[in-house]
Amino acid sequence: MDQVYPLKRPSIWHVIKVFMRRYDFEIYLLRRNPVTLLGLGIIVLVTLIAIFAPILAPYDPLALTSADRLMGPSAVHWMGTDDYGRDILSRVIYATRLDMVIATSAVSMAMFIGVILGAVAGFFGGIIGEVIMRILDVIQAFPAFILAMALAVSLGSGKMTIIYVVAFIMVPIFARLMRSEILSARGRGYIEAAHCMGASEMEIIFKQLIPNCITPILVQFALSMSYAILDAAALSFIGLGIRPPEAEWGSMVNAGVGYITSGQLWLSVFPGLVMAIAILGFNLLADGMRDVLDPKLRS
Repeated sequence: MDQVYPLKRPSIWHVIKVFMRRYDFEIYLLRRNPVTLLGLGIIVLVTLIAIFAPILAPYDPLALTSADRLMGPSAVHWMGTDDYGRDILSRVIYATRLDMVIATSAVSMAMFIGVILGAVAGFFGGIIGEVIMRILDVIQAFPAFILAMALAVSLGSGKMTIIYVVAFIMVPIFARLMRSEILSARGRGYIEAAHCMGASEMEIIFKQLIPNCITPILVQFALSMSYAILDAAALSFIGLGIRPPEAEWGSMVNAGVGYITSGQLWLSVFPGLVMAIAILGFNLLADGMRDVLDPKLRS
């Protein structure tokens, strides 16, 4: 009697090697585009700052020191201090963590809901698709930021409020993009083959269509991160998002606006500059991903 040997489970390193071999051409194209690598480097740097904020921050971001009030940039406080004597560098570092958490959570939630709604609307069509798309039309009928302001006023300020509000206004973007991809893919041969093999409609949607239509969604995810950062900062800037003393880019910029005319530019410039750099990184990465993942643009 032949001995049966159990199948060996592949290690994580084997999975990584297979993934790298599968996408080696895309990685090669990314390496040829220094602007995309610049964007990726910025995002990696911002992410590391967000993760290791407690280690990198030289001071407590909430510590009040009246003696150090409105000090300019120096060797002691690299970005100066605010009107309460708090170290701006430490507050910018902690604000990076907060804004990245808000943006990532909001865009992930919007992508998850939007992809499902768009896939269902595109695959089934009919009355189901019409109802879903008309609801999305109602949401998009309002200016996005005006709608965000109204929802923030209704729900109250706070981190979770910003996440829900930003996710809500971004759902139609992902849903419409996924629906258009599903409409163009549902008549292809592999979908007909899945039907012939007895696959259920849910299996076709989640195992065939969505994985094969996810490429533009990933590009939109990177681009939406920059919009989410802007929306979160704008809501905090007008007092509908994160409230002081918690460190957030938009609220920090707002706190320094009143001191611009008196010469304390560092109060608003440094948090605004870091926010602009993070947004630039996501925009550069999204543009590079579009060039790499779209076969029509590889020539």
